[in-house]
Amino acid sequence: MLLSFMRWFILAILLISCHHTEIVILNPWQDAYVEEDNIGANHGSDSVLVVGISTYPRKNQDYLAFEIDTIPADAEIIRAELSLYCVDVYNNNGHKFNIYRPVQGWKEMDINWNNKPDPAPGIDFPYAKITVSGAGRAYVWDVTTLVEGWQRGDYYNTGIVIIDDQERIGTNNTSYKIFSSREGDHPPELRIEYR
Repeated sequence: MLLSFMRWFILAILLISCHHTEIVILNPWQDAYVEEDNIGANHGSDSVLVVGISTYPRKNQDYLAFEIDTIPADAEIIRAELSLYCVDVYNNNGHKFNIYRPVQGWKEMDINWNNKPDPAPGIDFPYAKITVSGAGRAYVWDVTTLVEGWQRGDYYNTGIVIIDDQERIGTNNTSYKIFSSREGDHPPELRIEYR
């Protein structure tokens, strides 16, 4: 009887330990925004990230990069969420903002509209999208699929690019959002749960 109880007890401990997860919260090691209106300008040291259409047809896109080397190579990604804090909005209507991965690497202090990498896997296939409306709060995208791809080695970790959904569907309503950058008061966060 005691031996049977011990077997069940050990099995229960093993099952519990198999489901133990870890959570890591990362800030970007580089971030910047690019603007179509000022194609050669670099915004790698700005305290904000601007995304959306500032004045037709002037588009703004955000680029962020996170190092995930602290996660073991054999880890299983359970969930990954990108959180950005919105500090201001122009036109408070709800617009969708999409997550892509850049097709190649980029440098925070060099990136501008002229040399920005294109989005992958293409403008019609975002990894995630959410509606962003008001300021004074954080917005969260589920980027689990993207981070899983980095972790498995399906593609290089070239970071994240955020693009207004208007670019994908071809509308041009002036509506942009301003998020805190890594130099700002509320730096972006990538929260990864893994086991």
